[in-house]
Amino acid sequence: MLSSPVFIGKRKFSQYESNGRKYLKISVPREVSRNLGIDLSACTADIYVDKTKKRIILEPHIDK
Repeated sequence: MLSSPVFIGKRKFSQYESNGRKYLKISVPREVSRNLGIDLSACTADIYVDKTKKRIILEPHIDK
């Protein structure tokens, strides 16, 4: 887990459907993951919604 939040720029979510369920997908460039020193492809994330500032916060966890 990161010690403090890091802003990596604005990203758009895309929507897709699989097995009858709808999902949101966010794409993060590989260089962002390299700069952070985290393999984002091996991460899951807790998702928090801050309604007062209208933002979503992702807290990544490295899967081992």
